Amino acid sequence: MGKKIIFSILLLLSFGFSAKAQEYLDSIKSQSTQMVNAFSKGDYGKLLEFTHPSIIKIMGGKETATKLLDTALHQLKESGIAVEEAKVGDIIQSLKSNDTIQCMLPQYLKMKMGDKFYSSKNYLFGISYNNGKRWYFIDTNGGTEESIRKMIPEISKEIVFLEAEKSFN
Repeated sequence: MGKKIIFSILLLLSFGFSAKAQEYLDSIKSQSTQMVNAFSKGDYGKLLEFTHPSIIKIMGGKETATKLLDTALHQLKESGIAVEEAKVGDIIQSLKSNDTIQCMLPQYLKMKMGDKFYSSKNYLFGISYNNGKRWYFIDTNGGTEESIRKMIPEISKEIVFLEAEKSFN
């Protein structure tokens, strides 16, 4: 009888952990998708909601960052470059520490440049400081691993940065 009770308790606990893990996964997927959708639509106010605060600070604050992104989008459009598709893949790496949950997931981007297409598979680093309720992301293709770790020193040494894959067709 005692073994059945212990087994039942362990089974219930494992369902609780599994449900919490699924909640993190759903939150990461939802928020990272919102971020890439904001990028592809040029909604930089929304995009900055998911940008790590240290990156916004380096860019000169939210207002300056919005202007910089707006200028960059305008230059892309003038050059005939358009975002055709932006999406995120499934998490390939995650870990939980006392203070954060961290993850790495692929980001797929397809841009049209005249009659050619540029495709890339970059990697987004995600971090949550409140148990997965709110996520911040950084495209790891935007700098060296060393520079990104310097901007966000709490990135775990266990997080592995991967090289982006790029192609022109």
